[in-house]
Amino acid sequence: MKASTYSVYDEKAEMYLKPFVVPADGQALREFGDAIFNPDTYLGKHPKDYSLYKIAIFDDNKGSFESIVPPECMLKGSDVLNNEKEYKPQEAAENAENQGIMAARQAAS
Repeated sequence: MKASTYSVYDEKAEMYLKPFVVPADGQALREFGDAIFNPDTYLGKHPKDYSLYKIAIFDDNKGSFESIVPPECMLKGSDVLNNEKEYKPQEAAENAENQGIMAARQAAS
């Protein structure tokens, strides 16, 4: 099976951080988005400084990596912040539900 390998690029340090392997792009995007919105992570403290890149494909049958040159930018931290509803779907759904409840209460009063 093949899985993609990703790394976060730190604009200020001008370097890629420790890579990680996940089976699907969506999972990598979700993990990056979660970290951006978590104020306890280095990504959450300075989200505009970081971008997620796909850097390689890992083949676990062969035990080998195929580099992606140049690395493919998947998502920038600033884009996550600008599209909060997309990257925080549970919170967005809860906010929409709460707004609906408040609107119903106002209509009833």
